[in-house]
Amino acid sequence: MSAEYEQTPPCILIVDDKPANIIALEATLEDYNLRTISALSGAEALGYCHENEFACVLLDVQMPEMDGFETAELMRQNTNMANTPIIFITASEASEEHVLKGYNIGAVDYLIKPIDPDVVCKKVATYCELFNKRHAATYNKQLTSANTVLREKNHELEAINLQTEQEKSLSESALAIANQKLDHFLDVDQSTKPLSSVNHEQAPLYERSDNVFSALLIDYCDVLTKYVTSNSTEKIQLKPSLAKIANIIGDHCGTPRDIIEMHLLAVKKQTTTAKKKQEAIFTMEGRLMLLEIMGMLVNYYREKLLSQDN
Repeated sequence: MSAEYEQTPPCILIVDDKPANIIALEATLEDYNLRTISALSGAEALGYCHENEFACVLLDVQMPEMDGFETAELMRQNTNMANTPIIFITASEASEEHVLKGYNIGAVDYLIKPIDPDVVCKKVATYCELFNKRHAATYNKQLTSANTVLREKNHELEAINLQTEQEKSLSESALAIANQKLDHFLDVDQSTKPLSSVNHEQAPLYERSDNVFSALLIDYCDVLTKYVTSNSTEKIQLKPSLAKIANIIGDHCGTPRDIIEMHLLAVKKQTTTAKKKQEAIFTMEGRLMLLEIMGMLVNYYREKLLSQDN
């Protein structure tokens, strides 16, 4: 992350109850790259302090209602103004008592009227330069912090991508094995599968018992969705639900073909409005689940044959 710091002109607050004095100060500073905001009273100046950050304040001491000392004291209570340099402007030589009072409040300097333009400009320019350096330092600190966070996030993303690639490789290997096993189920003549004494030439389950098949399809869709979105532990917890479906199919003399038909319908139903990425996940994870339930149907008939022999 990199960005160039754009320095905006610093802002100066001028507070004086006489408009002519404000105009004179603004004219004195007009050749400098700065902005000015003027206030004709302490109350008006305090209002500006809530919304702006100033490089310094030129504050007249002798004002009616609220003088410069009271105004400065209230300014210091504002978070934005806690460290803002305040230059007092007074019409007469300030007494030692006034000077101490001003410094105690937080004044950094005094100017005596009539004001020397060069002195005003040098003092204001100094505080503006300090203001700009402080802001640049803050910006650079924030930028450094942001770059650190970004690097950490990039490392996390790289780790996630690596893990994803590893999981993808494992999933592809598992899928390849699942496809081989499933292709075996599909290619072998069903009449040669000694699952039971059921006549494999009989009609599919959905033709023989549509109500049973429809109910099983609803349950299978539910398990399929949970299976696809589950972790390994949760997948194991779903096995009893799959076994129940397999047993019902076995009770109705069903075959692997019935399971495949049910599975294909379920995948189609669940991915009708799904995005391609979701559809791929349903297809891949679903085939693994399909093998699970087929194995359960085989176990159902094996146990049935064993019980008949006994």
